[in-house]
Amino acid sequence: MTEAMARFVQGVCLGYLGLVYDKAFIVTDETELSKMPGTPSPWREVINTAVSSLEKAAEVCSNSNFTIPSKWLPGEQWNSGEFKRLANSFAARMIVYSSRNKTDDIAANWEKVYEYASDGIEKDFAPLADDDTWYSSYHSYANYLSYTATDMYVVNMMDPAMPSRWVDENTWDILPEPVTTHKDGVDDRIFTDFQYLNSCSFRPDRGYYLFSCYRCKRFDQYLQTETEPMPEFRKVENDYLLAEAAARTGKLQEAADIINSSPRVTRGGLPPVPVEMDSIMEAIHHERMVELMNTGFGIQFFQMRKENKLQPGSPLHYPIPGSQLEIMNMDYYTFGGETGMPGTDFSTGGW
Repeated sequence: MTEAMARFVQGVCLGYLGLVYDKAFIVTDETELSKMPGTPSPWREVINTAVSSLEKAAEVCSNSNFTIPSKWLPGEQWNSGEFKRLANSFAARMIVYSSRNKTDDIAANWEKVYEYASDGIEKDFAPLADDDTWYSSYHSYANYLSYTATDMYVVNMMDPAMPSRWVDENTWDILPEPVTTHKDGVDDRIFTDFQYLNSCSFRPDRGYYLFSCYRCKRFDQYLQTETEPMPEFRKVENDYLLAEAAARTGKLQEAADIINSSPRVTRGGLPPVPVEMDSIMEAIHHERMVELMNTGFGIQFFQMRKENKLQPGSPLHYPIPGSQLEIMNMDYYTFGGETGMPGTDFSTGGW
């Protein structure tokens, strides 16, 4: 049990380094800690090592019989078989979300993603907060009205009558009236998961492009008590990973069936997708932006990144933090704007 958890944590930690940074130092149980680390490894190598660690965690689970203690995962009960599935789901997540652009995305190992997601989680991974030892600042600050609102890009996806961008000042009074009842083309989650705003508390001098007339309210109960489950990996996210892998490997019917039995239809009230590649991929994109909002770290950023949809000049990954560069006596560097390699370090796409 201890080895399985250790390898799982190792894989997740390395995985997020690979998702976020252009390169990182790979440190595992085989690293000689008495020596200074060598040069950092490119993000692909970091991701590959992360997936390998998660595979080892899954292998340990396959040959063991245990249940994770509640002190390790509060409010959760995961036996060795279920924990193996969790490791597989994270492996699929790391591969799919690591792509820096559409070229990387197409070239990803979708057969492996399909294998991992097929044996992925069958329930949500959502440890229970206690407002003391276990809590999620992410679930707090990502939902406070004064900190965050729902980007109009996502609002427009749910209600096409709404603009996809906040144009400039003095436009609040000319916005379309908010939809209040179900209608064709509208995602019903705009009623259940989001709240219309009559005003915005953001500072205009920071840019009207930040303004929005909706906020996510799905986690309001957590904001009130901070003793609720903290969704980190929903079962439906694994479903969408499996659907995308199925579509990418030619199993379009399977992909459509997964999507059409998902919250997109059952909660969103949207029409079933046809067995057609573009429609399936568009639906998966929609679901990651709406259904998975404020769950796993960075899902929407990673999704926009791999689809070449981030605004021009947006960093596609981040440099090693300056404080670490200083400790390692390494040169400072950065990305964004026109700094770095176009399409690899900063976005040349958009939407």
